[in-house]
Amino acid sequence: MEKKYSIGEFAKLTGITERTLRHYDQIGLLKPSEYTEHGHRKYNNHSIAELQKILMLKFLDLSLEEISEYLKQPEQDFSKILDHQARMLEEKRKQIETVLQTISPCSRHCFRARIRRS
Repeated sequence: MEKKYSIGEFAKLTGITERTLRHYDQIGLLKPSEYTEHGHRKYNNHSIAELQKILMLKFLDLSLEEISEYLKQPEQDFSKILDHQARMLEEKRKQIETVLQTISPCSRHCFRARIRRS
């Protein structure tokens, strides 16, 4: 029998607030696996996996709307999307490294110039 988690248990387990989970439910991003007869949300292990996908895509700075669209893709397409995002991040990392290499000597030079003027 699969483990079921109340919204409070699920929030503690995942580190996501109950408020966020309710919001994700309202917008259809992460639906509970079931609702009790009193309307309480219940989550399962599949919910954990889905939440991990959401968090990973949020980390990539995608909007909730974009995340919702990505999650509708078949699993193979989702893997391709992640590969594409990884390539984009690698490119961004190279750009950031170039900027840091440019800034670093400049900032030392500018700092020395300010000290000499004082």
